[in-house]
Amino acid sequence: MLSSSWIAKHVPAACRFISNNIRTELNLIDWDRVTITLSRKYQKRWRLHGYRSRKTYEDEAELDKVLSVYRDKLYVFIAMSNKKEEGLRHQIAIALVRVSQKGNVLATQRLVGLLRYIVDEWIDQHFFLRRWRGAESEIDGVIEGCILRYRYTGTFFGYLFKTFEYKACRLNAFLSLDDYLPRTDRRIVDIVGQGSASGEEIRMYNSRQV
Repeated sequence: MLSSSWIAKHVPAACRFISNNIRTELNLIDWDRVTITLSRKYQKRWRLHGYRSRKTYEDEAELDKVLSVYRDKLYVFIAMSNKKEEGLRHQIAIALVRVSQKGNVLATQRLVGLLRYIVDEWIDQHFFLRRWRGAESEIDGVIEGCILRYRYTGTFFGYLFKTFEYKACRLNAFLSLDDYLPRTDRRIVDIVGQGSASGEEIRMYNSRQV
């Protein structure tokens, strides 16, 4: 396993350089900027010291210190126009993830709110994820779980998407009549009709025959 302790023991010169030059908004060593440059093989071997066992707390000043660097950039959670902004969004998310993992519940709440914009967009864009439309009350909990469990392997948003994709498998399909049929330009409402005025039967029909 790799860790900050392993680097300090085996490559002390590199550890001193990282400590002096690569810092977070809270003036901690920014290991995320280090690990993102590693190959996937070594990212998987990186060990994150557990934050989840620490006591939770509320520190608005700590959260504001992180957000003050990015306050006018938070729009990237709603809309992006280029790859640079995609990288910035990941950078902001990771900064808040690590503060959340320290135990600051205010950072967790703020990040869940920001990530909800993205998850809701995924649900609209990806047909399989539309199963979450019937389980909206669970979405925030899944996001929070991803925040607390994320280590260093791959991007945080890739991890978040795969988690929602995997968990969607256990959900029943939830379809809106306004949804399009897969691989067609026809809506479900076009092939669903009520069989009688009393409403005792629902049947499928071809709207072109009506």
